[in-house]
Amino acid sequence: MKKRTGGAGAVLVAVISIILLIAAAWLGAGAVKKRGLEKGTAALAAGDYAQAAAYLERAEKFSLGGDAAVLTALGEAREGLGDKTAAKDCYSRAAEADGAHAEARYRLAKIYIEEKNFEAARTEVASLEKLGTAEALQYAKELRQEISLGSVKNLFDGIVEKVLPELGIGDKPAASGDVK
Repeated sequence: MKKRTGGAGAVLVAVISIILLIAAAWLGAGAVKKRGLEKGTAALAAGDYAQAAAYLERAEKFSLGGDAAVLTALGEAREGLGDKTAAKDCYSRAAEADGAHAEARYRLAKIYIEEKNFEAARTEVASLEKLGTAEALQYAKELRQEISLGSVKNLFDGIVEKVLPELGIGDKPAASGDVK
């Protein structure tokens, strides 16, 4: 009679081993992400945006499924480095990863206001108001004021751009004569 080797016991040991390896990898990735976030936020607080970005990029790589806190901090670092496009991408991804992350929506709306994209900023304000938390409502209130001021300033700037040249005060001389 042939003796069986392995069988169900060997399969069970192999499956348990694989599960343990996956768990160890998951815990290791979580530790790397946590350390990167801690060091990155410390660098942000110190104003070292390049170092913060380096730590936070590593933390992002080890975030399983996207982490709103990591992405928001990375957006702040990118914004500090002057890359508004990358910052906006980070804030958008953070809001997608966690729709209740008020700071990401706030920072995204601030960039939209700077870009004079008031409709997109209003959309973020509405999302903040839906959250209903004290933090989100405070952000929404501040942003509503900035949108109002920005809209009025934008309107005024548009009028000035059109009227002053017609009066001969701008770049283009007035068509009707020498009015200065």
